Amino acid sequence: MARTFSLILVAVALTGCARTTLLTNRHEGSQTTATSTPQTTTTTGTTTTTTTTTAPSPAALAYLAALNREQAKLATAERKIPRGARTAAGLARSIRLLRAAIVRLERDLQAISPPSSVAAQHAQLVSIVRAYADRLEAAAHTAGRPGAKLRAANMLISATTTASDAFSSTVNQINAALRQ
Repeated sequence: MARTFSLILVAVALTGCARTTLLTNRHEGSQTTATSTPQTTTTTGTTTTTTTTTAPSPAALAYLAALNREQAKLATAERKIPRGARTAAGLARSIRLLRAAIVRLERDLQAISPPSSVAAQHAQLVSIVRAYADRLEAAAHTAGRPGAKLRAANMLISATTTASDAFSSTVNQINAALRQ
């Protein structure tokens, strides 16, 4: 199967503790283009195993390729975000830059036509990204307030963790559906 995606925790990067990568390819070197289902038949003491192989549809492959392109665009945008904000204003700026990248991801995901077998899950991905963008805006707004840098960083971590968990779960559902 083509590459899989998942969100990973990044929020601490904007406060200086790690680097940012929202979407990452867990199986970067592996691409499976077919699934196999072994079937065993026993007849009069002889065991025969046959394997049925089904390739993902062209629509599934195109969809996964589109998701890969969005991953690459987001990674490029993330590399441009300043790390290690020392001031509340710097943190707010970094969060807003991340939010802008997430809003672009939402727009671009909406433009992708998923296979019908994963249309509901794809809509869920868009919803997750939209909610994440909203929570990032709230964190950026909070960061701009005097003495609220730590609170904003905690909001950023919470928003990212929530989005990461939901996004990963939904991507796993998509991968499972496309393997069938």
